[in-house]
Amino acid sequence: MTPILRRVTLTVEKNQYLRMQISWNSHRIRISLGVSISKLDQRGRPTWDGMRVRKNTFHGPRKIPAATINAIITAFERRVDEAFLNFELTDSIPTPQQLKAILKDKPLKSDKNRISTLFLDFLRDGEKTRQWSENTTRSVRNVGNLINKYLPDATLEDLTPDTIPNFISYQVNHRLSSDNIPAGQPGYSNSSALKNAGILRWFLKWATYKGLIPEKQWKPLRIDVKRIRRPVIYLTWEELTRLEKLPLEPSSELDRARDFFIFCCFSSLRYSDAAALRKSDIRQNRFAVTTQKTSTNILIDLNDHSRAILEKYRDTDSPYALPRITNNRLNHLLKELGRIAGIDTPVRISQYYGPQRIDRTLPKHELLTTHCGRRTFICQALMLGIPPQVVMKWTGHADYAAMRPYIEIADQTKADAMTLFNR
Repeated sequence: MTPILRRVTLTVEKNQYLRMQISWNSHRIRISLGVSISKLDQRGRPTWDGMRVRKNTFHGPRKIPAATINAIITAFERRVDEAFLNFELTDSIPTPQQLKAILKDKPLKSDKNRISTLFLDFLRDGEKTRQWSENTTRSVRNVGNLINKYLPDATLEDLTPDTIPNFISYQVNHRLSSDNIPAGQPGYSNSSALKNAGILRWFLKWATYKGLIPEKQWKPLRIDVKRIRRPVIYLTWEELTRLEKLPLEPSSELDRARDFFIFCCFSSLRYSDAAALRKSDIRQNRFAVTTQKTSTNILIDLNDHSRAILEKYRDTDSPYALPRITNNRLNHLLKELGRIAGIDTPVRISQYYGPQRIDRTLPKHELLTTHCGRRTFICQALMLGIPPQVVMKWTGHADYAAMRPYIEIADQTKADAMTLFNR
């Protein structure tokens, strides 16, 4: 077998189409890969290094993720190697027409059942017709990138009832991202992997609804994954009071972040709803909200704490009722506020990575996020004896299932309080 010396390069045309050029034995062909890319992002930063596009970027009018484009490039490079290997085995040199015929025998874009292509259709369908939130869209895109790594060339016909359990195992055993993965652990925790597998299942249900695949082909009989429910992180009344009375420089970033969070603690609002709250939504002693997550219309009554914060920002030029701070920035500031306020009660976080259980103990302030405000409201309301059905009117919960963890906390707190009579 005589190796065929060849050179493979990638070029981006003026129309942004990506093409592959293959040179060998004085022959040369150029083939379009069927995708268009942008060399620069919106901020003018380079996204193309001549071989691959930068991760977490999106390209062309279809907003194709970088992971999908890179998977297409890798798959085509593999097919080029396979094609040349077939000629090397017979000690023959292909003509341009022969090589083109082989490479076009398996076009990357023509297979309508290719999972990477269908997942983009699923994403566009969700964005347009189901009106997904920004966070949902981001989560689905991230899972799409994982699927492109796990099943780069697979079609729907390749799926089996083992696909979803194997996808979970793949995430746990491969270090696909450095985010929130403790040192020494190969991949995602079981809980994160199971959540991502739920989005894959969602996609497959969509494909079944479209008549692309029968449910019995992919539906697993059972998924047995060890996991531990994450503790509900909320502030006790003493911690909440300490944070509320914390001396801060007026109108500073920490002061505005504290006000935003305290309002959530006394109104039950999620970050998305609090950030969208306008002064025109407030009517005397209550305000109306259509929640962004569930599109539920709810009326929330004001109390002295929430009313004081709204009064503080009533005369600002902004139409919004609260300071404008991004969620990521606010989460960072909350951890700093909690540290300054001494909210450092040890909290144990337990997670499974495959069969291995990892326990970590962190001070509570490192776990504070904007959603802790909503959890604080629910826990404190139940501990004050407000009936769950009344709390649900404020929070917009549709059933008791989502309220059960908070009710358990309130019941445990009451039981602990009763033991004070034994002293």
